[in-house]
Amino acid sequence: MVKTVLLTLLLITPSAIAQQTRGQRAGRQPAGESSSDSTTVRVYALKYMRAGDIAETLRNATYLTVIAEERTNSLIVQANDDRHAMMQNLIGELDKPTNASDLVTIVPIRNRNPKDVASRIQELYRNPNDLMVSADIPGHRMLLRGNQAAIESAERMVGELDKPLPSATVHFAFFQLNETGAKPELIGPIPPDLQDVAEELLRFGSPRLIGRTMTASVENEEFQVAGQVAEQSMVEVNCRLTSAAENGAVVMQIRAELALEKPEEENEEVADAAEAPRAQRMARAQMRRGRSRDFSIATTVLAPRGEYVILGGAPHGFEPGQSVVLVVHVPK
Repeated sequence: MVKTVLLTLLLITPSAIAQQTRGQRAGRQPAGESSSDSTTVRVYALKYMRAGDIAETLRNATYLTVIAEERTNSLIVQANDDRHAMMQNLIGELDKPTNASDLVTIVPIRNRNPKDVASRIQELYRNPNDLMVSADIPGHRMLLRGNQAAIESAERMVGELDKPLPSATVHFAFFQLNETGAKPELIGPIPPDLQDVAEELLRFGSPRLIGRTMTASVENEEFQVAGQVAEQSMVEVNCRLTSAAENGAVVMQIRAELALEKPEEENEEVADAAEAPRAQRMARAQMRRGRSRDFSIATTVLAPRGEYVILGGAPHGFEPGQSVVLVVHVPK
């Protein structure tokens, strides 16, 4: 951490700092900083900006004690080490040559990546004399410096861009199909919400529900669902939602694997009960083995909300006439 050395005698007393600290922290505690954190006072000398012009902006953005020392054009900050590092970065972004009429503001970014939002806005203001944009990723905010009209326009754009990411809840169900030559029939209990799907699968054999799982995710997020879905079945689903329009179809990239366990094949790799829960041990061990008994599929799925998408395959190692299908469902 770069330390700032005070070269000028300051006429600021500890009581003044304490008084301002009590006034600012009443009912406002900085995120990530507890009242028990030890704090220190540091002085940051400015080269270009006037201390009085950005002190209030920094106070509102960080909830820290920030005192403008006009005589030396410095900022006096009371914070712990982590918050000092954040303040040093903010000051570094703000204290740059600028027009005398320029304003400075900090805009919080609540839902999107600040870097992405900053890039979108800076594309529209290619002339830095109109607006300069900097992203503070750790602080989830964006720094704007420019004329009043440009800042107000940029703030409106942030309001349009910084909206919650589309999300979706995705259900996965695995069926085993048996082709015995006899009239197909449902094997075992079928939940009411999967009854229509099971009856559709009767065209290909006698369906038996192996197990099901679900998860919730947001657009452009990768997720993994793994665990035991039946007495002798382990599943691992890796997925990425590439599009999750609220009223449209959900597009996702799926890689799913189903491993069938045979108890007599468990070995020392999964025998140590102290390593992990049984289901997790089985999943890791079975997925590492040769996959001779696994169902595996990798594809891109277009799933309209409220409908069921059926993906199937016939993996090696199942009994003759058997196969596994994966059913993907995104509720409305």
